[in-house]
Amino acid sequence: MHNSTLPPSVRVERLLVHWTRVALDGEHSWGDLQVGPVDRSGSVMRYRLTVYPPGITVVERRALVFRRRWPGVGLVLGLVVAIGLNVAINGWLALAVAAALFVVILLVSRSATAGIRPRVLRLRATVVATTGHREVLGELAPLTRAAAALLELDDRADHGLLTPVEHEHLWGEVYTGLSQTIYERRSVR
Repeated sequence: MHNSTLPPSVRVERLLVHWTRVALDGEHSWGDLQVGPVDRSGSVMRYRLTVYPPGITVVERRALVFRRRWPGVGLVLGLVVAIGLNVAINGWLALAVAAALFVVILLVSRSATAGIRPRVLRLRATVVATTGHREVLGELAPLTRAAAALLELDDRADHGLLTPVEHEHLWGEVYTGLSQTIYERRSVR
């Protein structure tokens, strides 16, 4: 049954399941791709590609996603906790408790991901476009090649053209090629 022919309650349930999975696991099993403007003019674009090592467990991936998202989410939750505690205790003490909680959770998440983080590959690039000129800072070419390959793998898997094992194997090939590129570029510097 196609999504548009499903009853609204089933569509809502599927959306909730999808967004819960994305919130916990991230959008891609292989990592994360972020592309966006740095400023409102759009003349400076930032690209970030994070690729997890193949064979990563769901628990490890969730820990990495949590670690990456905690500073923003934790700040908001910390403010909510501080405001809530402000009713029961002194305002500065409530703020100190919320800040301590934020730092403790940050340190625990850092410790929980310490074994896997060194194997996570990260590429960054910034493109500055001015009138008649474009300057690339960082490793845009390998980043875009790897991102395109990984997104194509996801698309093929979504359409049933790859099994999960084939998907992970090909993701491993992209990971290996990317790690060699990173090693070569850094050893030249």
